Amino acid sequence: MNRRSLLFLILANYLFPSNASGKSGSANVLDFGAIGDGKNDDTVSLQHAIESGATQIIFPRGIYRLSSIDVDLTGVTIDAGSATLIISNAGNGFKVRKLKGSKLNFHKVILEEGARSFINVTGGVLATCDLNVDFFTNNSNEGSFLRLESTQKRRIIKEGIYFTSITGIQWINNGSGSAAPLFKITANFNACSVLSISGIDLRLLNSTTFCVLSCKNPRGATFSQIKVSDFSVEKLSNTFAHMEGCTMSGFENIGFYDMKSVSGPIFKLRSKKRNSGLYLRDIYRTKVNFIEEGCDVNSIGDILVENYFTEDEPLIIGE
Repeated sequence: MNRRSLLFLILANYLFPSNASGKSGSANVLDFGAIGDGKNDDTVSLQHAIESGATQIIFPRGIYRLSSIDVDLTGVTIDAGSATLIISNAGNGFKVRKLKGSKLNFHKVILEEGARSFINVTGGVLATCDLNVDFFTNNSNEGSFLRLESTQKRRIIKEGIYFTSITGIQWINNGSGSAAPLFKITANFNACSVLSISGIDLRLLNSTTFCVLSCKNPRGATFSQIKVSDFSVEKLSNTFAHMEGCTMSGFENIGFYDMKSVSGPIFKLRSKKRNSGLYLRDIYRTKVNFIEEGCDVNSIGDILVENYFTEDEPLIIGE
């Protein structure tokens, strides 16, 4: 067997679920002891429902409190389209071991003050998944919608985010002062490829950054094809996105409104390769007062900018 065939088999094994998991049927979290009243901690009951072997986990209408769950959701559908999930103080939400070939649908997710994340992929694999959260509210300065802080140093698919779509309707960041990015994906090497993030209404009510997407090693060849699109952003006061070390990635169809003073670059883009494929396309913003290091785009390297519309003169700084 040649190296190319072997690599294909390794990718197929990690990224695509197998029917050999033995999972079948559905499980209602109430049948496993969940209360769903917004007061009781339902963590243990939710863990048992997930570990029951069912391919569909049903959350009836209710408010479910969760701290942290260590999960393998390969091939599982979570139906919480009419439920609210509260991630409690110091919680990490869903700590992902394996989440492959899954469909997760939540009506509302709330991070309480002190909560760290809704989805934490550090040390695990999130692949070939569809994740939808209609309404997300972060009340924690430490809180992120999705967090991946990878330390892997070799070209091996045992950690990361691959072939995944994340969608929503309205996401609000409510923390006080400077807060953690809603999406924090950082790596030393390969950790993210073919990720799409899109929504409708994004409200950043403090000086947070929406997303940090960074690969420190310039040889991180599969840190690529990350697309953030279709957002209407309100109340931005600092950097919207910091992207570094990515290839074939960018931002498309994003509007910025109700901006007063912005103290950092709206887009901070860093490319270490020629023809990296980083792009900004169909961007619009209203008038803004740039202060301190504020500007539209601060870039290093080869960045494509198409249709960047502003109500005043755009300020683009390149090095």
